[in-house]
Amino acid sequence: MSLVERKDSNSIDKVRLVGQFSAAQLLGGRVSPRTGIAEPYLYKFLGSRDLKILEVNIKDSSEIWVVGFPVTGMELNALLHFAAPSRFFASAYGMDTDDLLKDWVELYKPERVELLKKHIEKYVGAENWAHFEKIKDLVWGIIKRDYEREELGQKNLSDTVTPVARLLRNKDGKLSWNFEDIPYQLHEVPVLGPDLIAAFSPEITERWPKRLGHATVDQDMGTTQILPLTLMRKSDLLLSLLVKQIVGVVETGQIPVIPN
Repeated sequence: MSLVERKDSNSIDKVRLVGQFSAAQLLGGRVSPRTGIAEPYLYKFLGSRDLKILEVNIKDSSEIWVVGFPVTGMELNALLHFAAPSRFFASAYGMDTDDLLKDWVELYKPERVELLKKHIEKYVGAENWAHFEKIKDLVWGIIKRDYEREELGQKNLSDTVTPVARLLRNKDGKLSWNFEDIPYQLHEVPVLGPDLIAAFSPEITERWPKRLGHATVDQDMGTTQILPLTLMRKSDLLLSLLVKQIVGVVETGQIPVIPN
């Protein structure tokens, strides 16, 4: 049962379905162009799938929820790839799946503990890293399973997760992120909300650093690193054209015309 159909009286007071629109529709008829990506057909396909836009009241707070579409491991890998500011390895390694699956395991080797600790303290931040760790195994697992099935020529379209962007609105209309889990919705994941927005917001992500680190460790900000990076830069995404269009739909009931 979807969150549109179920309302828990102990948590959600009111839910209004504003509408269902694809990222392409919200952005004036097509997704914003991206260069250098692997699987450009998949970028257009995901950009054509509907997003549910909800206005939600929870106790004294008002939120906008952008409920994405269920994604398989390959599609989730693609969203992370499209969101990344660097696609340096795309021509040789596609969506960098092998590196993600390997690196997320090697992060926790004993010899890397101190280096990881310094990286979190200097760049990511403890709170952002905690959000990443909360969903790391879920994301890694769904991508790994789909990757293995693809090598065997198999598919499982029910093995999915759904990114959800939960945007808190204060009385002045200012937005902030809410990463709390949604009651009864185990496969709808608010921590993936920034990646859903980032995937279709190149005007924001192309300004992000393509490499980050210091003299001894300088990492490419590609598919493998993007999930912590979107959490670090989540405030930037609130200024994206896609978010502005979503807010406009909530306030007017119509998709705002984008000025030339």
